[in-house]
Amino acid sequence: MKPAEAWRDSVSRGTLTVCAIVAPLLAALGLFVGSTQREAPDVAVLVSAGVLLPALRWGWGVSVRPRAIAAIVIMWGAALYLTARAGFGAGANGIVVSACVLGSIILGRHVGLALVGMSAVAHVVIGALVVKGVFLLDPREVDPLLYRTWLRMAASTALLAVLLALVTDFVIRHVEANARAAAAALKEQRILAELGTRARSRTSRRWWRAIWRTSSSCSSCKPTGICSASPPPPAIRPRPG
Repeated sequence: MKPAEAWRDSVSRGTLTVCAIVAPLLAALGLFVGSTQREAPDVAVLVSAGVLLPALRWGWGVSVRPRAIAAIVIMWGAALYLTARAGFGAGANGIVVSACVLGSIILGRHVGLALVGMSAVAHVVIGALVVKGVFLLDPREVDPLLYRTWLRMAASTALLAVLLALVTDFVIRHVEANARAAAAALKEQRILAELGTRARSRTSRRWWRAIWRTSSSCSSCKPTGICSASPPPPAIRPRPG
């Protein structure tokens, strides 16, 4: 497994853990703190999202990356559905943004930008259908004079902020761990290089000292200062990296 893949898999695992906690709370907000009574399709979507995301966290037998992709798709699709059904007051835009950010972190920049573009197009299409009367929105879902609207927005914003903050913390911790490992490896290489330089210097000094002693004790080499009986230079073996 490549280091980049291992890094993304670890972040994906942390994302699934946080989603398993946040998703049921967001689903409960949509079900019980809504300004209007939910219809059967709305209940089905909210319950499915609140159940499937925790189930993906404990999805044994499936690698973590496909489970993270499924979680992002579920979040993104459920948020767009709620936007079409309840409008901006449901807090679905924050879920769309979170899905795009998670897609960029886990799957790469290109996937994240693709999700951003698809989200923009989806909002344009939903807006056109709402204007034409295909989707009927209840004004109470976005009524700022209802306290439930403010309560739901505050809770959903706080939960999504927790989700993004924890995922960002996972990423920062991995970056810091990689930086510490790289610094330790560089320090070790510098120490080994310094030891190798010192060893070669000591070996060279010993060789020249042996030559001087041999030439000073040999009468035949005094005129030239070079002794044919001097020891050969030692072979310097490279230190293993």
